[in-house]
Amino acid sequence: MKKAELLKEVATKAETTSKVADAVITALTDTIISETISGKDIKVPGLGTFKPAIRSPREGVNPATKEKVTHPEKAIIKFKIEKGFSSRFSDQVTLKELKKAMNKK
Repeated sequence: MKKAELLKEVATKAETTSKVADAVITALTDTIISETISGKDIKVPGLGTFKPAIRSPREGVNPATKEKVTHPEKAIIKFKIEKGFSSRFSDQVTLKELKKAMNKK
């Protein structure tokens, strides 16, 4: 789903305009980023938790040249889906339906 499609869907379900939906989604993502930068976890009820973390430096291999490369330490945001969200999803769809929908892409 592309951004325009997401905004239209959210606007329809919230009975508002795409412009308002865009403002809300932008405010949500901006808040998640700014709060995790300050070291806080952000719990979005019904969805999950965003948590700041630091990925340790690690060794990798360039697949084209087979040369070893070092990936530096990096700031990341981890996301843990809320159990209720997962349950709502799995209760509403069968594996057969999901496989069929995913193959339409």
